[in-house]
Amino acid sequence: MKDENETSRVNDLAAKAEEISHSLGIDTEWAVRVDISISSGIVRAAKEMLASKIIMGWLGKYISSRRWIFGTILEGVLDDVKQPVYICSLK
Repeated sequence: MKDENETSRVNDLAAKAEEISHSLGIDTEWAVRVDISISSGIVRAAKEMLASKIIMGWLGKYISSRRWIFGTILEGVLDDVKQPVYICSLK
């Protein structure tokens, strides 16, 4: 049940993001990946798709001790890609 709710939420967010990008005349391509970590999945997908840029969201919240020790998803992506990474805080 949790997986279905999460999948539905992700699909809703993806549809909204696609709607916004198309209204701005920006072509988008979506991909779903399963990987060892979120950041490595993003990096692998960007390389496979030959992405010209990566757009990521940011909540602007404090960093937990777990993230401080192991790093954030953003740090993991920035360490391993050559493409420009745009960070957006959409409210």
